[in-house]
Amino acid sequence: MKYLAILFAGIICGSTAIIWMKISEVDYGLLAAYRSLFAALILLPLAIRDFRRSAVNPLPYIRRAALPGLFLGLHFVTWIYGARLTLAANASLIANMMPLAMPFFLYAIVREVINRRELLGTVIAAAGLWHLAADSASLDSAYIRGDATCFISMIFVTGYLALGRANRDFPSIWTYLVPLYATAGIFALITALPRITTLSAVSSLPREIALIAALALIPTVFGHGMINFAMHKIRGQIVAVCALTQFIFSTILAYLTPSLREIPSPAFYGAAVLISIGVIVTIIKPAAKTE
Repeated sequence: MKYLAILFAGIICGSTAIIWMKISEVDYGLLAAYRSLFAALILLPLAIRDFRRSAVNPLPYIRRAALPGLFLGLHFVTWIYGARLTLAANASLIANMMPLAMPFFLYAIVREVINRRELLGTVIAAAGLWHLAADSASLDSAYIRGDATCFISMIFVTGYLALGRANRDFPSIWTYLVPLYATAGIFALITALPRITTLSAVSSLPREIALIAALALIPTVFGHGMINFAMHKIRGQIVAVCALTQFIFSTILAYLTPSLREIPSPAFYGAAVLISIGVIVTIIKPAAKTE
């Protein structure tokens, strides 16, 4: 139960990312780089402390965090880019397909097989997504590029989290997150180099700095940090299904944010109920054993 509470706290923090992303004017590559690198800097003292306490050579751990860090960087860059090329409904639907892809990654990387209850919860939650999609998503050819990019981004985030499941033996969560975020940030920065002057085009630099700080701290340090911690403690498919609730929190925040005031469609409520039922089915005791 403790780990589930941490997971949902991380999901709620992560749900704020779409708000900062939609409000910010910064180039998508720079935005991904800043959130990752600032997050790494914030957590660096904790990682140094834990590496010293454990008296281990940090280099092998840093190398092992590089691959999931690359996947995370690819996810951040493609998610921001793709979300700006398609409808919000399309992007939300595609990003939330993670539970459908997660079983394949878990089996390939850690030989973890989902059980019947997790499968049932996944099917119920997926029905909620399709209910939402049938009402609001568009298959317009004008959005194909954005839709395809969001799908690729979903693959990257699923792979990054599954790889985190395989890296549970780090001295602490901080020693994993710092090289993870640093790798993601460096990769995102490299992709942004051809457009590096974009930052000077924003209308208010202090405002953008505040938004970047919020993006780095709330959904990255706290959001991804707690979700990764839960991934180390809870079965991977449980994390994937619970993560579907992020769209519920994001929708509520988008409605409450004065500059957005996005009103959810009627289908949102039915989808929210189905996803909540799917999560409950998945996390009840027989399926929520920690390792």
